[in-house]
Amino acid sequence: MSLNLSSNYLDFNIPMSAGGENGIFEFDRFRLDSHVLMLYRDGADLALPPKVVRTLLVLVQNAGAIVSKDDLITEVWSDSIVEESNLSKCLYQLRKTLGNRPNGEPYIQTFRRRGYRFNGEAHLVPNGSAPDRRQAGAEMPHRISTVERHGNVLRVVEWSPASNAEPLIETVPQPATISTKPSSLTILLAALALVAVAGGGLLGYLWQGNAPAATIADRQREITVTRLTNGNFVWGATISPDGSYFAYSEIDADESRLFVQQTGQNSRVELVSMPDHTIQGTAFSPDGRWIYFLGTKRGDLKGTLFRIPTIGGSPTSLLSGSISTVSFSPDGQEIAFMRVNAQHDTSLMIADKEGRGERAIVERRGLVTIGSNGAWSPDGTKIVFSEWDRTKSPGTSRLKMVDMSTGIVSSYSDESWDVNSRTEWLPDGSGIATIGTRAVDRAMPIYHHNVYFVSYPEGVSRRITNDGNRHDLTGLGIARDGSLIAVPVTRTCQIWSMKATGDAASAVQVTRGSADGRAGLVPLPDGRIAYTARTAESLTLWVANDDGSDAKQIATGFDYNEELRADPAGRFLVFSSITKDSAHHLFRVNPDGSDLRQLTFGNTYEIDSAVSPDGKTIVTHSENLSANPTTTVLKKIPADGGEPQVLAIENCISPVFSPDGSMLSCVRNGAEAVIVTASDGREIEKLPFPPGAVANFGAVWTPDAAGLIVMTPEGGTNNLTVLPRDRSKPYKLTNFTSGSIFRFAFSHDGRRLFVARGYPTQDAILIKNFK
Repeated sequence: MSLNLSSNYLDFNIPMSAGGENGIFEFDRFRLDSHVLMLYRDGADLALPPKVVRTLLVLVQNAGAIVSKDDLITEVWSDSIVEESNLSKCLYQLRKTLGNRPNGEPYIQTFRRRGYRFNGEAHLVPNGSAPDRRQAGAEMPHRISTVERHGNVLRVVEWSPASNAEPLIETVPQPATISTKPSSLTILLAALALVAVAGGGLLGYLWQGNAPAATIADRQREITVTRLTNGNFVWGATISPDGSYFAYSEIDADESRLFVQQTGQNSRVELVSMPDHTIQGTAFSPDGRWIYFLGTKRGDLKGTLFRIPTIGGSPTSLLSGSISTVSFSPDGQEIAFMRVNAQHDTSLMIADKEGRGERAIVERRGLVTIGSNGAWSPDGTKIVFSEWDRTKSPGTSRLKMVDMSTGIVSSYSDESWDVNSRTEWLPDGSGIATIGTRAVDRAMPIYHHNVYFVSYPEGVSRRITNDGNRHDLTGLGIARDGSLIAVPVTRTCQIWSMKATGDAASAVQVTRGSADGRAGLVPLPDGRIAYTARTAESLTLWVANDDGSDAKQIATGFDYNEELRADPAGRFLVFSSITKDSAHHLFRVNPDGSDLRQLTFGNTYEIDSAVSPDGKTIVTHSENLSANPTTTVLKKIPADGGEPQVLAIENCISPVFSPDGSMLSCVRNGAEAVIVTASDGREIEKLPFPPGAVANFGAVWTPDAAGLIVMTPEGGTNNLTVLPRDRSKPYKLTNFTSGSIFRFAFSHDGRRLFVARGYPTQDAILIKNFK
């Protein structure tokens, strides 16, 4: 990308106007003065170094565009040669100063191997509106910044008289080369020690409750959140007992990789790579010498438990089958885990650290199952796990514990949950941390899959995370000092319109919300679009013109709507929502919000659906959670309501009608598309997915029915790929080089393609002082 620097302005996204000679930009609480390189917040100046402000200026004047590292360095340090670490330092200070936008998004977003983007909505201030620079900083004391040199390391020390916070210390790294496959602890430690903090930041997490004004001692115990990775897409992160290292996996197309990284450093070491597998469920042994992890072949429900030295080496296979993350006894000699057998019965198991001598200590059959890993208490006397009771609708999860001396199972907490996933004890035995969704929060999507602290012995839960993000259900770990690692999943999303040929250069942004279309996007025959959008703490339904204008919310009585579909004639919309009994069922409503009615009932969950081209039939993917095992079928329902008819095909989800209505596509095991007859569900053909392909809301037919479209990853982004039915080679439909597509749909005339796309981030964070 070429940046055109003229005067103090970059002629890119923000055009100059006759009233813009002040050179002042405003965004939210901030003013940025390009003439004197000063940044103000609420009228008070922020004493940042000029190079830091100039870095922000380059990003603001290219708002919405990705600026590469090289371009930033060239524009900010045009008069000198510097290392990339100088840019990292400036970006760190900017993130620390700016925080997050009011909608929770970061002002400065990192795109791995591509650069950085300013996400705020900045505008130039007309003449006469400039702040009085002589008075702007009078309301609050300046921050003092000094730089100290210690050998080859620079130390930046900042101190503000208005706070009692500890000085910020950031090191500037020297060039270093490290091996990606270390063979000794000495090599690993020496290499990682040369690399400095690339950027952590306090995220927008809030502690629950109304606290009184903090004393100095209170402020020293305030909850802090630091980002440990920057622009990675982290899965299953956990931390070593001493807090020095953390481990996690990444998925790149058809390959999954396991990494270990020193806490507070930005360099990482790859331990193992597994093609056509998913790595998850990482756990350190109590002595920190080993990392245990699960490797599961794509499309397979069974996995294998591996162990690998933290310093690197060859992984060793220990156990196989459907098992969970492991937890260690205090002495590190035994492991606890959950196992599922072929009959879908669940057991809490104990084995030695080599996976030998496996035995069951708790067994559950039928509709009551074990729903999480087992967490071994620090004193070794008990193991906590979740128990999911599917005899009730909806299913209810509760935390239980088993006494290791007697085998007696008792209640850990009386609270009800929708789901409990990974669970870990705090080192002092005062309670557990768990990732889940409380039953009282099930209708509030903002509180789904958060990290909670549940006290012991009181059994009272308290939400630790409150940033509006869901969290990776497998990413959790607690160090001996009580620091907690977790992985929030941030997915911004807007709707774009482009040519049906998929040319990214033709894409035009239609909406500007934070989560538009991610849970549903359908064009209407009159040229409008219907879509889901995030409104405060709810997922709501909207209808707008195809350019985003005249947007109106419909079906306002619901807090959580997803999987939006439309009658091809545009007479009604179909969506899934949560009913009063907390089940997921289908509803229909007219585009103007009238004639709202429920279509499905009972103890089944209906989520994905498809409307036939003639608008007379709806096919839904229906799950019976009261069956053992849970059954998944496709059902045909009259569009006006009535008794459903079960189709022959089983274990196939996310149906999509062919253009002529004679066939349906559905997805089996996330690995292949199955084409069946729409009349009775008889299987016609299968199309295997390319490596890494996903079809979260179905394999969509091309307008000519010659192929099916799925989403495939590529170089940190994803695109739409066509699977021809003649078995010729799959080919790309879209050619985006950044961002991720979450939804897509063709216009009724087939000339336009609407995509809901954005820039997801999934970085590991470290939370301290959360108790």
